[in-house]
Amino acid sequence: VSDFGAILSNEAIRHTAKCISKVFSYNIQELEELLEMLSTSQKSKLWGAISSEALYEGDVFKEKMALLRRACVPNSGIKKGHT
Repeated sequence: VSDFGAILSNEAIRHTAKCISKVFSYNIQELEELLEMLSTSQKSKLWGAISSEALYEGDVFKEKMALLRRACVPNSGIKKGHT
């Protein structure tokens, strides 16, 4: 997680489909850890890439999408710990 977090922390990174797929490969705890490594602008950039990928809208990704939305979207209206 820390190695990938270092990569995502690079402002020059371009979030490809492969990158987004890797984000979704982490379990919830690892994903929380990864998100804590990122700045607000990096999270926003990540969310932009994720939301442009229609592949992650199904029920199987619901919990991870909720976590990502809470962490990456300012004023998302979803409080931490609630989906």
